[in-house]
Amino acid sequence: MILTPKNRYIQIEELGGTKEDEKGFVLPDNYQAPAKEYDYYRVVAQASDCSLNLKNGDMIAVERHMVKNLEFHEQKYSLVLENYVLASLMDV
Repeated sequence: MILTPKNRYIQIEELGGTKEDEKGFVLPDNYQAPAKEYDYYRVVAQASDCSLNLKNGDMIAVERHMVKNLEFHEQKYSLVLENYVLASLMDV
């Protein structure tokens, strides 16, 4: 099934998480590090009315709490409104 974003939404996929430094501190078993405010994603598709000049495969920084996750027929999709894209990143 192919998802087609609408209304200025961008379909994204999360990039592999960065590994945290392991320092050897003793922490409680139920300790969870605070979540980052933003994360990095790859653009999969975007609505035709998006004003950002992004291409499929571009890497973007997005506010994590603004990502919408959809599940349809056991397929998971992530979408973000173009307003919540903080930056696009590219290798130089």
